[in-house]
Amino acid sequence: MKTGIRTFMEALGSRLLGSKAVKGLAHRYPRAYHWTVARFGLHSFMGLPLTVLTAVFIANTLLLADLAEDVVNAEGIILVDNNATRWFYSIRTHTGGRFFYAVTQLASVYTVAGVAFASTLLLIRSRHWIALWGLLITLSGSVITMASGKHIFEVNRPHQFAYYHESSFSFPSGHATVAASFYLYLLYLVLRSVRGTAARMALAAIVLCIVLLIGLSRLYLCVHYLSDVMAGYCLGVGWLLLSISIVEWRREIKT
Repeated sequence: MKTGIRTFMEALGSRLLGSKAVKGLAHRYPRAYHWTVARFGLHSFMGLPLTVLTAVFIANTLLLADLAEDVVNAEGIILVDNNATRWFYSIRTHTGGRFFYAVTQLASVYTVAGVAFASTLLLIRSRHWIALWGLLITLSGSVITMASGKHIFEVNRPHQFAYYHESSFSFPSGHATVAASFYLYLLYLVLRSVRGTAARMALAAIVLCIVLLIGLSRLYLCVHYLSDVMAGYCLGVGWLLLSISIVEWRREIKT
């Protein structure tokens, strides 16, 4: 599958580069041409992989900025948030509340601190220093920016519908941020050492389901608005992409 995709991309690239228009641009602007071609190379992380990550990072940042602006200025997002909260409150049951309360603890301070401590010890023991730096960047960066966002926007939680009391501000969701940054970064590290497409897909599906359930738990328990969770995911994914880019860049330099 991977070989087939690479073969297709190489064939498509050769066809584009061989076109008369592209050859004309290469002759007229040789430096810009070689720089652009290098950004779409398939044999180096600094080529197409970094280009794709950069594009996703920019799109993710624009979405986060749009969400933040809507929370402050747009009445539409406030209406959607309130309606979504009332709907989750209307369908909440005692059993469902207990289940999602257990799910939400997967991204609590104590659980994340414990998993992060164990992961750090494993990375130190195996001398994976670059991966350890990535872990520190994604976790500390997401926590600091999430906490800063709460104090900048000062959005109150839907306390009248909440399953339990939370004292901090609402926007963005810390649980969603950490789930998207920390747990998906651990998934990235594990996938690098797992062989077999089926095993990788199964593992990725499990972790992605956990991450989505954590975000859903914040909505079901009515301790966050929909925009809080969406912003948390965007913020977490942003730090995830940044950390992966740094780790892959350092690995490529080292080799």
